[in-house]
Amino acid sequence: MSLGTHGDVQPFVALGTALARRGAQVTVATGAGFDTMIEAAGLTSAPFSINYQDLLKQPDIQAAMHTLSGKIRIWRQSKEWLRQELQEQWDRARAIIIIGLDLIVYNLKTALAPHIAHDLRAVAGPALMQPVFVPTGAFPFMMLSSRSLGPFVNRLSHRLSTGLAHALNRRIFRALAASRADFRLASGLDELAGYAPNGRPVPRLHAYSRHLVPKPDDWPDTETITGYWFRNNGEPD
Repeated sequence: MSLGTHGDVQPFVALGTALARRGAQVTVATGAGFDTMIEAAGLTSAPFSINYQDLLKQPDIQAAMHTLSGKIRIWRQSKEWLRQELQEQWDRARAIIIIGLDLIVYNLKTALAPHIAHDLRAVAGPALMQPVFVPTGAFPFMMLSSRSLGPFVNRLSHRLSTGLAHALNRRIFRALAASRADFRLASGLDELAGYAPNGRPVPRLHAYSRHLVPKPDDWPDTETITGYWFRNNGEPD
């Protein structure tokens, strides 16, 4: 489950291809416009209605990105897009459950996935394309600085960004719960860490190279840097 443009989707198609070779039945749930790529890989496509690639190419959206007022306008519009996407994510999972749903691998743009997994008694494992939302003293949150600010400030920057992400998710999910009686928000669930019915920690996958970002010494064993997920010659093993 992933949202975004091509760079947000093709890694999940590559992962799905590798899983399918091992006998898994894989469905890729993402925005509209990726059916051809997904189905050419032998996977099942479960598209949401919004095509983010086309949306971002619209002249008014492109123009709005270059001004502060435009960015605010897009942000306000995006709340409605997000509300629609969340409802579709919740409903799409119920369609997939018919064929059996054991595991959801998701990017953080689909942070509703752990709540879906909780409701369906499945496992949800997060996959990160960048080294974010895992506290470390080795480097700061990437949007704050490209250089180390010292172990204490580095860790603090990650905790602050994680706290903000949790607060935004909670606000959005509570609004959805208020509008739909069938939506059940799992209490105390960490959307950034995944979910397992047995309560065990879920491995969090970091889909980038350890040569670019070595695994910090203060990360727990549940953090796994896998390398990039590429299709064709670079498919994951």
